[in-house]
Amino acid sequence: SPITYVTNGIHTCSWLAPKLKELYNKYLMPYWQDHIQEDKTWTKINEDPFDGTMGVAEGLEFFDSQFGFAGLAGASGAHSQIYVTYDGGATFEPVTLPLDSATELSPYASELHFSASDYQYMMMPEKDGDTYKIKLINQVGEQEGICFTTEDQGKTWMFAGAFSDYGNDGE
Repeated sequence: SPITYVTNGIHTCSWLAPKLKELYNKYLMPYWQDHIQEDKTWTKINEDPFDGTMGVAEGLEFFDSQFGFAGLAGASGAHSQIYVTYDGGATFEPVTLPLDSATELSPYASELHFSASDYQYMMMPEKDGDTYKIKLINQVGEQEGICFTTEDQGKTWMFAGAFSDYGNDGE
C-alpha cells in the first residue's frame, strides 16, 4: 500500500506533487483518493519494468498516453540508462544509441583521448517538434558531450554531433 499520510493531519492529496496527482487521476480508478488503502487502487502492471536494473530515478515523461521515457541513474553519477515505452508503461525497453556512428567529439574530450563509449550518462530526452534528442555526457555535471536524435519516437537514433553548453548555463 502507498503512504497515506506524512504526519497527523496531512494527507496524500495535500502533499502529492501536482504532476503525480495528474498522472494518478489519469491512470488510476476514478476517485482513487477515496480508496487509497485498497489494493484494487494499486493494481500492479508488471513485476519489474526495468528488468532488475537498479538506480535512482532520473525522470519519467510521457508525451502521450502510450509513449514515454524513463531514466535510471547510477548513484555515482557516472552512468545512466534511458528506457522507452510504447504501451503506457506496461513494458519498457532500454534505448540503444549507435555510439559507433559518432564522428566527432568535443575538443575537451579529444584532449583527454575519450571515445564515444566514454559517454555513459544519458540525459532525459528533450522534445523539439517531432524530434527527440538525448545528450550523452561523461558524468553528472559535465557540459560537453555528444547528441543523438530520433524522429520515430525512439525506434532509430542518429548521431547529431558534439555539443558544449559552457557559457550557456546548460541551456
